[in-house]
Amino acid sequence: MSKNIEIEAKYMVNEADFLKLQKALDLYIKDGFVQTNDYFDTKDKKLHQKKWMLRVRTINNSRYELTVKKPYGDGKEETNIDIDLKEYERIQKEGTVSLEGFEGLVLESEGKLTTHRNSKPYKDGEIFLDENHYNGIIDYEVEYEVRTSLEEAQRVIEELFKDLGIKDYKVSDSKHKRCCYNK
Repeated sequence: MSKNIEIEAKYMVNEADFLKLQKALDLYIKDGFVQTNDYFDTKDKKLHQKKWMLRVRTINNSRYELTVKKPYGDGKEETNIDIDLKEYERIQKEGTVSLEGFEGLVLESEGKLTTHRNSKPYKDGEIFLDENHYNGIIDYEVEYEVRTSLEEAQRVIEELFKDLGIKDYKVSDSKHKRCCYNK
């Protein structure tokens, strides 16, 4: 199990600007990996009401990771636990996880989102380029994760956009929100 504080700026861009970013950064999603997020909540959305998120992420169809995110200052407190396929299938079937704060909750899948992703160190953080597929939608996202502040992450990414002449961008909602609540 690992815990960390995640501080990241996230922006949506159009496909043409996404291709421009891949070329400028020499960071192509075709050279990256594929991950699928299966999001869980209770029928009456108890986790959503607390602003918590629970997912099982499948990476390249071979690795499974249970993640819980909770609000924390400028970012999110993220807890990651490696699990195996058998445990993932048990969660899907029984709707339970053995974590503090989840006692007595019955969970169900609320949506799946698949991301084609690549990343690399950039300035004082890490930049991610994501092509996301969910609910018949494809979108393009740039994330920049730092250890300092959200303002610093936003400044660095907006400077990159300015340098590349990218003007058509907007702050993005989380993948979870886009997949499960913007239907």
